[in-house]
Amino acid sequence: MFGKLAVWMLPLVPRSVVRSVASRYVAGETAADAMDTVRTLNAKAIRATIDILGEDSSSQEADKVLADYMAIADEIKKQGLNSGISIKPSHFAAHEDEGQAFDRIRQLVKHCEDLGVFVRLDMESSRLTDLTQDFYFRLAKEFGNIGVVIQAYLKRSEQDMKKLAEAGANVRLCKGIYNESSDIAYKNKDEITDNYLNLAKSYLTSDKGFLAVATHDRGIIGQIDRFAREKGLTTEDFEFQSLLGVPIDDVIEAMIKKGWAWRVYVPFGEEWYGYSVRRLKENPKIASYVIKHMFGGKA
Repeated sequence: MFGKLAVWMLPLVPRSVVRSVASRYVAGETAADAMDTVRTLNAKAIRATIDILGEDSSSQEADKVLADYMAIADEIKKQGLNSGISIKPSHFAAHEDEGQAFDRIRQLVKHCEDLGVFVRLDMESSRLTDLTQDFYFRLAKEFGNIGVVIQAYLKRSEQDMKKLAEAGANVRLCKGIYNESSDIAYKNKDEITDNYLNLAKSYLTSDKGFLAVATHDRGIIGQIDRFAREKGLTTEDFEFQSLLGVPIDDVIEAMIKKGWAWRVYVPFGEEWYGYSVRRLKENPKIASYVIKHMFGGKA
């Protein structure tokens, strides 16, 4: 019960208190912090993808975002890291000018292809679903280092994944975190889980494309593990993914020992607060810790 109350109280928590646990979910505020985290993960045979926190940038801000991602890609290549990058269309000001945003992203994808760095188009709220997929299909006609994200809680995702399977796309499947209308999204936890499993299994048996199974749900991970072994799938077909800091280290270690590939999403940047609060809302146990910390451990 307190866990649910703690989640409700999170917006009241001072930034200084959230910062005390933010390092669990965020690599730091600088690119160098992210690189350090990736090196640590790589040493454990864990792949990575680096994300600069932020969205809904202005056009001027988006130019800096492009330059920052270019520099990160250069460092990934220079340091020989096993990492890609993850980007959001709104971070490139897609909500202001779709054409300019696409041009920025295309420039980045081309630069990354030259370096051998993979680029993932993250999915945001439903207002950008069509645009993000349009960007993906346009870029995939030119480049082979591009992938996209599908959210299992959206009712349209089954049809979207059929199109992506036909194109042999590299898809990251997650549950989805945005507050969408029940008209377009499943709201029940069991329905979302069932749809996730149906989408994942269908894609894994489509004989096309690559699937990133992005979830912290131990039940789903176990089912995909068993399904993949039954179907004779390999790391050429899929990988598991998780967010930095989510407490499933034992699962990650177990899956790697079984021979599966695992990738961790590594966010960094000055926009750490909003991201950290979202992660805490997903984990009531840690949210409870934060609230107790705020009250001197007496809550």
